[in-house]
Amino acid sequence: MRRLFGSLSVLGLVLMPQAAVAQLLFEDQGTAVLPQGCNGSGCWTNYARAVDVDGDGDLDLVAVNCGGFFSNPQPQPLLVWTNDGAGNFVDASDIFGSISATLRQVAFGDVDGDGDVDMVAPSAGNAQPDRLFIQTAPGVYANEASTRLPANSSSDAGAVRLGDLDGDGDLDLVVAEGYLNDGADPASIYLNDGTGKFALTNTTVPTGKNGVNPDDVDLADIDGDFDLDILINFHQGQNSLWRNDGAGNFEDISASLPGLSGGAFHYGPAFCDVDNDGDLDLFTDNAAADGSYEEQLAINDGSGNFSDETSRISGNSSADDNLIACVDYDSDGDFDFIVGSLATNHRVFQNDGQGNFQFVANAVDGPTVPNLWLEIGDLNGDKRADLFAVQGEGNPQTERLYFGTESVVEDNLAPRVIAIENVALSAASETVVRFRLSDNATSDGGPRVDRAWVLVGNQQIDADFIGGDLFRAVVPVTSETVFTVCSADSSGVTECDGGEGGGGAGGSGAGGDGGSAAGGASPGSGPSGSGAGGSGGGGTDSDSEGGCDCQLPAQSSTPGLALGALGLLLAAARRRAGRGGK
Repeated sequence: MRRLFGSLSVLGLVLMPQAAVAQLLFEDQGTAVLPQGCNGSGCWTNYARAVDVDGDGDLDLVAVNCGGFFSNPQPQPLLVWTNDGAGNFVDASDIFGSISATLRQVAFGDVDGDGDVDMVAPSAGNAQPDRLFIQTAPGVYANEASTRLPANSSSDAGAVRLGDLDGDGDLDLVVAEGYLNDGADPASIYLNDGTGKFALTNTTVPTGKNGVNPDDVDLADIDGDFDLDILINFHQGQNSLWRNDGAGNFEDISASLPGLSGGAFHYGPAFCDVDNDGDLDLFTDNAAADGSYEEQLAINDGSGNFSDETSRISGNSSADDNLIACVDYDSDGDFDFIVGSLATNHRVFQNDGQGNFQFVANAVDGPTVPNLWLEIGDLNGDKRADLFAVQGEGNPQTERLYFGTESVVEDNLAPRVIAIENVALSAASETVVRFRLSDNATSDGGPRVDRAWVLVGNQQIDADFIGGDLFRAVVPVTSETVFTVCSADSSGVTECDGGEGGGGAGGSGAGGDGGSAAGGASPGSGPSGSGAGGSGGGGTDSDSEGGCDCQLPAQSSTPGLALGALGLLLAAARRRAGRGGK
């Protein structure tokens, strides 16, 4: 048994939470809606993704399976189901060759810079060669590991992510090592040469750790400097937090995290901005410092220092849990959260807008299943959040869908521009513009944004996702001095944002819609108003001079926003309070 308290639910000792509210939010669709793997009984699924693998614009489903938990890994099929856009799924596991593999996690991203998603699949326990699938045509993939990864690559991977770690605009690779080997270094970093070929880095990577068996890794800009820092979640012990210097050199700052319960087993932490101050806070499952096996909530001070404020969560239970996912299910502009558990049904907690949470009873129906991972996204095209839940370790090991009911508010809000890097456009050279976005749910693939771009005059420059919640655009040489950041999601709603003085560490979101950061030249005009930091966040006084000058003309927050001198009609522009994503 992998967990000290794994039998609590069997003994009837799980302390069920109390709640002031009760409503069915996510309705179980049963097992028949997904063709089940492993001879129909379901596989041991440790990880899952909702991602568009066939390029048709909707979310498909991927289940990552491997038997044996931190012991002898047993290969199981990698399962894929493609979506018709209305939430009807068919088995398409042959898209990756119907492989049977020893995989604990995979990572999706555009590794070769051609505009579509590819997949990295490192082996667990050095049991098989690592795989790297390149999308060569819509929905067609080829394993090109032999030419794109170091020779004879075979990892002991507990987790994997893709993100721009060295600031050059392409997606690098971090593999959390030590699935079997407790003495392994905590992670290996492979840098991308820009064409999708990877080499082990010669930059600084910490080797110390206070935990064993990594089972998740997250990339997040924890300190507001527009590069990706790394959190390594260990199955048992204390987690590791590494700060990036922007060039892919990392400093171990694990001491800035609050301590986790010494006996805790934890699996799926989540970064999201729970208190709307523009920085990323951190949930960790099963890890409350009092040893209760409840979730820990750590609040960020904006500089990457976290304090334990678990007391903000009311009505939680001491259950055997596996993950946290953030979602704004009531579309009120703040992140609520969901806990996936072995011992209870999925538990939902509602945010009061200030980062205080109340348990919502009976929010998810269906049987209690051994949930090991949870993905959130609109799976059936009704603009409501849905859940893709995968199971393992117990029975039934069947994957399940939960569609959002009418109590889940339609997401008609645009993605939010949280922060914009403080840069000035140049008439002599290209200018890199980085910014942070958020939408209504977190995922390991970033905010679910259909498109992000920078407006310079009437020119639209596409931005690329570079990991965490960060996006990057390269503005050509220009005599213009004003730029604006825009984004749109699948609901067709667009937001553009900018602020005088740019944003520096806190970005332009701090003053509300089109507003400035603390120290920006003028207050924001939107509903968040002005003030130090505002809701989008945490700008510094150094932002007050020489910023990006990315202000918008006078704006309206109503549909049909006209961007005046920019000459662009943006349909259904909306505003919401600042949010950060995982």
